[in-house]
Amino acid sequence: MPKSIYLDNNATTCPLPEVLAAMDRVWRNAFANPGSRHAAGRAARRVLEESRDSIARILDAEPDEVVFTSGGTESINLAIHGLARSKGTIITGPAEHPATAETIATLMQRGWAPEELAVDASGRLSGPDTSLIPQKPLTNPIPLSLGRGDRGEGTPCRVASDFTEPARRRGRAQAAKDANSLPSPPAPLPKERGVASRPLNATGFSGDESDVKLVSLLLAHNETGVVQDIAPLIAHCNAKGIPTHLDAVQAVGKIPVSFKRLGATALSFGAHKFHGPRGIGGLLVRRGVRLAPLHHGGHQEAERRPGTEPVALIAGLAAALESWHRQAEDRMRRMSSARDRLEAGLIQRCSPVVIHGREAVRLPNTSSVAFPGLDGEALLVALDLEGVACSLGSTCASGSAEPAPILLAMGVPPETALATVRFSVSFETTIEEIDEAVRRIAGVVERLR
Repeated sequence: MPKSIYLDNNATTCPLPEVLAAMDRVWRNAFANPGSRHAAGRAARRVLEESRDSIARILDAEPDEVVFTSGGTESINLAIHGLARSKGTIITGPAEHPATAETIATLMQRGWAPEELAVDASGRLSGPDTSLIPQKPLTNPIPLSLGRGDRGEGTPCRVASDFTEPARRRGRAQAAKDANSLPSPPAPLPKERGVASRPLNATGFSGDESDVKLVSLLLAHNETGVVQDIAPLIAHCNAKGIPTHLDAVQAVGKIPVSFKRLGATALSFGAHKFHGPRGIGGLLVRRGVRLAPLHHGGHQEAERRPGTEPVALIAGLAAALESWHRQAEDRMRRMSSARDRLEAGLIQRCSPVVIHGREAVRLPNTSSVAFPGLDGEALLVALDLEGVACSLGSTCASGSAEPAPILLAMGVPPETALATVRFSVSFETTIEEIDEAVRRIAGVVERLR
């Protein structure tokens, strides 16, 4: 079997050596219960609170706003259930992560009514009037380079407005190939899904906003990598007293995130998405906000998440985030360069291909690529046999592949959505690995076509 090339870093990442070292130090030297009042317990407590302080500083939050959980899924559950007080409408995106979608499904059993915002053909939140979701370079919450080089080099953050005349940069024929005739934004969601559509307008959400009791949205999509400039919408919700939760599980550790500047009520993240350990994550909860706990027991985490804190895992989370923070610019440049080189190679050697969300701001490491005429599942298996690890752009249910909801919401035809796979690089992915991956992918695509 050929040497494996790992391009599935949105699923999980390899823990860094410094992360493992930080955890090992705790297991050896600060293993006690941080709630104990003896010297060993105080040593563990010191590691716990130093880690909390570090995480808060990097994410632009206060230390007492950091709640440790078992990971992104628990953080999302805690945020939604903890903020869902009086019954009403919860507004979300058209294709949230299952951790959000399934949690909202439990709220429906309690009488909550979910409504979904629309996205355009690039995956950006849209509506009759998009003034609340301005399509412009991302503002303060994400101030550094995201990268989108036409020739593989990392470049400053740019969005759709930079590509309104792609023919000027790449030639009309290439621009047409890149766009691949993407359809118009989709119609409102079908009624049989049981979820209504809630458009945006110039002043906020259309219709009566008094029934909106919670908003939960992805900051960066796990499949397409599209990043939303969502601070204006959150500011509107804050003015109306509507709690907001951001699923930032794919964003934290890949792009800079400022909790203060985003302004959300709560923000969830998980360590294993940015080279930390599995089994640990966090929820940022704005100071002064009452959050009902999911579990009951001790008084840990200011009574918001009971249970003895896993200090070693928390130290690993902090070490991973500190490592990211020290090298953020370089890592984003490396990831965007690798991603752009991968996409350029696939366009050159595997056309026709469709790169979903290419006209939007995306995570620097994520590429959702359709190979029209192929079956995504067959392609995934064939690539695995060739030593290329990636993932499907569809969800498997009841033994049959279904198109990814986010792609359908973007207006992608079902057959194209089913031909989609996701590649996600890390800062450790080398140019040599990218070139070899392109060679292997091209060989598989040629064979299957």
